[in-house]
Amino acid sequence: MSGAEALVVINIITSVVALVDFSRKVVSQVKEYGEKADEVPEAFRDIETTLPLFANTLSQVQWRVERKDVDEDSCRALSPVLKGCERKLEQLKAVFDDVLVQKNASKMERGWKAIKSARKEKEVKEIVQTLDRFSLHLNPYNLSGLVGLKDMQLLTSVMASTSVEQPAAKPPKTYFMVPVQFSNEFTGREEVMTSLEERLCLDDQYSRLVLIGLGGMGKTKIALQYAQRFKSDLEVSVYWLGIPGSESPEANILELVKDRLESADFGKWLMILDNADDEEIMYGQGSARLCQYLPRSYRGSILLTSRFGHVGRKFAKTNIIELPSMTLADSTSLLISLLGNNFPYISKESCIELVEELSRTPLAIVQAASFMLENDVSFNNYLEMFRQSDTSQVRLLSEEFEDEVRDSQSNNPIATTWVISFEYIRSHFPQAAELLSIMSMADAQAIPGFLIQRDGGDIISFSKAIGTL
Repeated sequence: MSGAEALVVINIITSVVALVDFSRKVVSQVKEYGEKADEVPEAFRDIETTLPLFANTLSQVQWRVERKDVDEDSCRALSPVLKGCERKLEQLKAVFDDVLVQKNASKMERGWKAIKSARKEKEVKEIVQTLDRFSLHLNPYNLSGLVGLKDMQLLTSVMASTSVEQPAAKPPKTYFMVPVQFSNEFTGREEVMTSLEERLCLDDQYSRLVLIGLGGMGKTKIALQYAQRFKSDLEVSVYWLGIPGSESPEANILELVKDRLESADFGKWLMILDNADDEEIMYGQGSARLCQYLPRSYRGSILLTSRFGHVGRKFAKTNIIELPSMTLADSTSLLISLLGNNFPYISKESCIELVEELSRTPLAIVQAASFMLENDVSFNNYLEMFRQSDTSQVRLLSEEFEDEVRDSQSNNPIATTWVISFEYIRSHFPQAAELLSIMSMADAQAIPGFLIQRDGGDIISFSKAIGTL
């Protein structure tokens, strides 16, 4: 053998050795995925069976090349096949790097990884098919005749150690991906909860429903309370998407979720879109609008919460629940439960006085209770401070407080929540903001329309402005 021939053979041996080592690392990664994944897609199970066999084929090729059973021309022909194998193995490794569940992954992270795995199934299937074709090209370089008994035993052992057996018929796995913490202090809203149960998660029916209410009316807590009912459900998956901060949603993730939830093999699901207040994010121009990524399936339901009626009506037309203030009984019950044993001698009349001052708004009640507890302020002193002036009311309702249910992006005092709502209306619907400013000078109820409508004004624009409010 000439020096050039020897160099070709050495290069091939080096390539095969590196490829064998790399394939074994990928086999190990595949095995780890099978052990950690909650649900293994079919194509991933195929690769668990195919890859050890492919690695064994490479080992046999390495053995023949090292024995110099392969001539120079055959080695040259083998080179592009090995490079193709390397590319596909690298592609496969990248897939498993993306879907492999980390040791201390949260339940939500595991859920996203499962959805990613389902989306990657087609890519893995194509890799399996390509590796099968490469195996056919490698067969002429493999051992002639039948595989020996030892080799067969080794191959069987490797395949057994990397295969994941699953039942032939297995019900779809459910996921509870709700990142907001549950609260045991929820009270009241029985009619709303009953209405949600009657209109969502029905058998073989796609449904959309909207909760509309001012900031602080408890939309998030109601949605969370409803979602909590499915935490241990074996049939319904729940996915929570908080809209604030989603001006630039990751389109690939949203499309991935949409495809997965619309697939025929997925079970019943509930998606909750919390705080969908910005019409531009939901229905604006371009690829970033959320509405185009919302899945449709006869097994699915979507619950959307929003401060603005025009956003909700565009989403669900007539299937809308508008949240009023809490009832007097529910609001006093909420206040007493929040204060606990810290105010044992509080009278029912005093509770009624305070919740009425707070317009029976859930978030304002939570904030008032938090202020009294954190600052050791007596009930009567808080009521006295609140009634002192409009300025003192704004100051009290602007105090920061901790609420374990509201996330960091929406954990605002109620005064700030109202300011955010008004600023949005002023920037997007100036005529509605003007009407709101005029109405603030009148009594809170029964304002005649002729007082706020301009003479000769555009009735269509006026109607749209009122609809926004």
